[in-house]
Amino acid sequence: CARIIEPMFDTLPMRIPGDTSPGAAATEHISEMLVNRTQENVHAARTVHAAHLLWDTRMSEAADRDGDAGTAWNETVADVAVLLSMPYRSARELVEIGYDLQFRLGHVDYAFTAGDLGYPRVRTLCSVLRQASPETIAAIEDAALAAAEHLSPGPLRNQIWRLWMEHNPDEAAARESNQHASRTAYVRRGVDGLSWLSACITDLEGAEADRLIDEIANTVCADDPRERNTLRADGLIALLHGERILRCRCTQDSCPTAGIAIPERRKPLIQILIDINTLLGLTNTPATLADGTPLDPAVAQMIADDATWQAILTELRTLADSLGLTDTTDPARKPASDPEESDSTPESAAPPTFSYAEYLGRGRTHPAGTV
Repeated sequence: CARIIEPMFDTLPMRIPGDTSPGAAATEHISEMLVNRTQENVHAARTVHAAHLLWDTRMSEAADRDGDAGTAWNETVADVAVLLSMPYRSARELVEIGYDLQFRLGHVDYAFTAGDLGYPRVRTLCSVLRQASPETIAAIEDAALAAAEHLSPGPLRNQIWRLWMEHNPDEAAARESNQHASRTAYVRRGVDGLSWLSACITDLEGAEADRLIDEIANTVCADDPRERNTLRADGLIALLHGERILRCRCTQDSCPTAGIAIPERRKPLIQILIDINTLLGLTNTPATLADGTPLDPAVAQMIADDATWQAILTELRTLADSLGLTDTTDPARKPASDPEESDSTPESAAPPTFSYAEYLGRGRTHPAGTV
């Protein structure tokens, strides 16, 4: 925070008019960053206060007309999300922080309003102490605020827990046990064909998960070409499949893992929509997942070669023939009842193409790699 960091630069030369020394220029840039950071904190505090006042206004209006408080709450959060272009969850958190600052964490609110404390640290203070009793807050708020002046959100969270456990260990333990109801896991679509797998778990479970991922990432030899982050990602997927070891990619006969057998994975239960021409390698139309996420055609073809799939169009070529959409001059497609048909196909004939814009029927389930 400004009052902690600024003294670090007291010994630097002050910028005076006409001074073009490198030290003076650096001091000016540092001062500008400190001023801008304080202003950002002040504006963030005003935004949080405005969100809380909007909530307070909506709740008062609902009470005056005997309206539903839950509806007023949802409308407030939805408006904040739209106005600030943020997810609903982040908007809800913003309103909740405004309430905490107004009614529970007055000292934190004062530092935030003055620009001495940034929003990430304020969010950490509010989220950890949200279920603390007024007595606990009165006892540890100042110490937690002092820690927030020099700790980033992660270490700050741990320090607040230490203060809480030292003051009232029973209350802290009860609050921690309630956190189990908030545990979840979800997949969020990212960019460039990547997704984020996120989980909200307890600190103990997080430490265990981190250690398990490290352990399985360490099962390959030192010559494996993958980077550490890639190994950890591969290790997490392996753990989800119930595996305890990664297949090493060093391709060396002397690899210590060369003789270890790794069972085949159960195929994932996912739906992929793919054009029949792309499936046959004739076009490169992107395939999609059930939610519309596009897949590279080559990836979709690879999956189709090693998956159980079900055709959407039944007896596609026969149906195309009956609708007159195919070139019947091809000897391979010559009708058996037409003995006068020529035995040759003109070299200039273009291969037939066809597609259907409507659902025609669901076919049989086919084993891997068959059409």
